[in-house]
Amino acid sequence: MKIAKTASLPLDAIRGTLKERHVKIRAIADEIFEKIVEKPNNLSLSRLQQITQDTLTKTAGDGRKINIQIKDYIVQGACEGKESYIEKDGIIEGFEILVPTEKGALKPSHLSVFMHELIHTLYHLTVPKSLALEGSAKVTKEQYRRAGKFYENSLYTSEMFDWFNSISTKIKQTIALRGIDPKEKIKILQECKHSLTSEFFAYWEAERYSCRAHKHGIKTITSTDYDSVMFDDKIEYLENEIARLIKKVRKNKTQ
Repeated sequence: MKIAKTASLPLDAIRGTLKERHVKIRAIADEIFEKIVEKPNNLSLSRLQQITQDTLTKTAGDGRKINIQIKDYIVQGACEGKESYIEKDGIIEGFEILVPTEKGALKPSHLSVFMHELIHTLYHLTVPKSLALEGSAKVTKEQYRRAGKFYENSLYTSEMFDWFNSISTKIKQTIALRGIDPKEKIKILQECKHSLTSEFFAYWEAERYSCRAHKHGIKTITSTDYDSVMFDDKIEYLENEIARLIKKVRKNKTQ
């Protein structure tokens, strides 16, 4: 997947380890949040979009304008907001952040939801590999469908898991990725790792912003139960499994 300048930050602005990039994500999000709560009674989508674009333009430092579109979203089930990229002819051109609105403005109770989805966008901008990996594995449509189910049913869920069972044992019991070439499986697992890391970071930060919003008189949604998903354990499992497969592929090359 190719990424346009309107959906990316220059390398100088994002260079560093994953941990250092997380620090940058938080710094950018903090700046956007503080500008938003300067006028807590004005949460219009146009204002939020302008603040976000202006902050990212300043972060880029080379004049590029990141394509950010903030739009209305009707809550569906447990999903309170949504973030996605804008793609045309195989090129990612920008990002959409969808949040519940009322008369053209973000519902105050959903400010933490906006921050959650914003973190996803900032993750893509500062860790562009997370976007480049999407759909990069050379597998059949059925294999990719199974990979998607693997993510939903074994990773981004609290079902099947508890604190007393081994994550690796539980995940290895699934058959979703069987029969996939190790090199392509590495790409799929890397994509899963970035998606899960982004979710973990977004939940963690949204909770923090929810607490900060209350200090500005904005009561936001605070009910997050990300501990039950066991993000840490699953991300560690994925990292170990990716390392194991890379070692296996390299060994096969030397034989």
